[in-house]
Amino acid sequence: MPPRTPCARTSRPAARRLPTSYCSRARPKWRQSWRNSRHSKMAERRTGTQSIERALDILRVVAMGGRTGMRLKEIVAAAGLAEATVVRIVQGLVANGMLARNERSSRIVFGQLAHEFGMLTGLETSLDVAHWRPVVLDLAAITGETIYLNRRNGCDSVCMDVAMGSQPVQAHPIDVGVRRPLGAGAGGLAILMSMPQDEVAYALARNATRYPYYGLDSAGVQALVDSGRARGYALLQALTIRGVSVVGLTVPGPVPYLSICVSGLSTRLSGPVLDETAALLRERLHREARRMGLIE
Repeated sequence: MPPRTPCARTSRPAARRLPTSYCSRARPKWRQSWRNSRHSKMAERRTGTQSIERALDILRVVAMGGRTGMRLKEIVAAAGLAEATVVRIVQGLVANGMLARNERSSRIVFGQLAHEFGMLTGLETSLDVAHWRPVVLDLAAITGETIYLNRRNGCDSVCMDVAMGSQPVQAHPIDVGVRRPLGAGAGGLAILMSMPQDEVAYALARNATRYPYYGLDSAGVQALVDSGRARGYALLQALTIRGVSVVGLTVPGPVPYLSICVSGLSTRLSGPVLDETAALLRERLHREARRMGLIE
């Protein structure tokens, strides 16, 4: 048997470099042009979608100001966008009638086009108001305070109905249609409390730039959610409006998206009256929800 010898290192032939002309033929210019065109269209699509989302964010911010609207600097602060971007989008929305500039106050308000679009809202929203209007009026008569019906819309809550009570001094009313980030009002806070925690975290992150307008931040809203869950009802005391306390609960149902709040001066809504008001609100909401077949 011949002795074993170490394996000899075999040298591989150097890779043959193709001529430039061959490489050009291997990747036709039309294919490279198609790729560039495809990437350009994808980037354009992303840019267009981003512009739409930013415009919608600004509309949501303006809705926070209700009928009086908001100043441009307030919109910039709440939107969390560069001032030049906000100015450009606002100018475009004003030019198309979606927004308007109040000549006296220079505040940005909703324009005629927004009003016309609002006339086309679906029947579902109108039915919510019609179904719960008697309850809102009943609670206003019993408590003497201001009652609000709120509806969830994405990461916001919108005031759908309001009724004034008989107390001689009422809490400052919020206009119907006013939009707030979830947690910036007792109605939205009640809705947040009923949501799964992962959805709560998403809403808090989504609204992080808008909370400072109300003197809040995401961590503070999470603390309000935690304390509200432990208490059994949403409570805001002199938080967004000085001297006013608000108690809120969601309307029972498979997917809680409506809430009703009782708002009054803190001199009246305090101490044991808070628990009594929450108990009255809970009993009335459950009674109506059973009548409507939302719960058993």
